[in-house]
Amino acid sequence: MLKREPVIFADTLAQAMLGERAEELISYHLAHGTHPVLAGARAQVTCRSRYTEDRLADAIGRGIGQYVLLGAGLDSFAYRSPLAGRVRVFEVDHPATQEYKRRVRGTDLVGQAAADWGEPWRSVFAPGAMAALLARHGFGPARDVGQRDMIPAAAWDRSDGLRPAELCRIAHAAIPFG
Repeated sequence: MLKREPVIFADTLAQAMLGERAEELISYHLAHGTHPVLAGARAQVTCRSRYTEDRLADAIGRGIGQYVLLGAGLDSFAYRSPLAGRVRVFEVDHPATQEYKRRVRGTDLVGQAAADWGEPWRSVFAPGAMAALLARHGFGPARDVGQRDMIPAAAWDRSDGLRPAELCRIAHAAIPFG
């Protein structure tokens, strides 16, 4: 199921952003949501969003005034989060993706949808390579965060198919101020 407790992350606009295929795609996930590929993809998106927005809330509390989403894709933060009213949001992505978001406001079969729009995924980075890339572009030290550590441990005590995947990771880095 998609909405089993404990809830990791709730995106109130996801269904709207799916557009006319929303019912079809949600029904498919409800019927096949325990499949390892679907469960893994859903876990990655929900954990990444939860982790990022929890860190952003902390940063806003420390006075950060802007949030930049590089490769924003169909992220709905700017349209649904109360935090968006407390920080200036910049989304950087392919023009076709941004136009689609303006038209429908959700997510789709991300990789395939991106490829269909002429924006295929072309890179996958190992943690060390991502840290080096971020350092070359002025970011401070990058922290490699595994999926298990992106959300509170209790959220992994589940009866559905969501499990942390060891290969799913994000790089957490900031531009140093000073």
